[in-house]
Amino acid sequence: ASLFSPEALLIRYREEYEGDLSISIIIQKEVQAEIFGEVFYPAQHPNYDTNALTEVTALLGMPHDYAEELHPDIYLADANRDLILEKHVTTQEYMYLRESRKSTITGQKGLKRMDISMEWQRRQKLADPYIQDLAMIAKHAADLLDAVVELEWAIEGDQIVILHLRRVEEFKFI
Repeated sequence: ASLFSPEALLIRYREEYEGDLSISIIIQKEVQAEIFGEVFYPAQHPNYDTNALTEVTALLGMPHDYAEELHPDIYLADANRDLILEKHVTTQEYMYLRESRKSTITGQKGLKRMDISMEWQRRQKLADPYIQDLAMIAKHAADLLDAVVELEWAIEGDQIVILHLRRVEEFKFI
């Protein structure tokens, strides 16, 4: 329908477009994330002189609007040397998970807050191989786009799922 909207017809008329018409359909998978975070590549840090510095952040649970309340683990890696340079592990007392049933009020699946066991609260959230994989994925994306990139990612099962990729003007570690 959007191919034949008044705006689309007007644009084609003004541009004198006479080629084939096509439309894309975006299919988005609903992810049940166990861990999520962001990757910034290349990052800058006063203690490291490398053009492959990568910052990876990680929180347990689903991405949500309340992420600002929680403080993620922060890992610094060198994507060129497949090396983790620093780990800053934080305590996380709770996480958000997708509810299995739809709300009777909204008809949508929401997020529910779940407490994390004392044993898991202080653990490193993201295993080293995932940190290294995410650093390499971000490096490849930055090389392809010839830009600084920010990736939003999630782990579902044992798979890394890229949720969002965007160009960034410049990222500096604070």
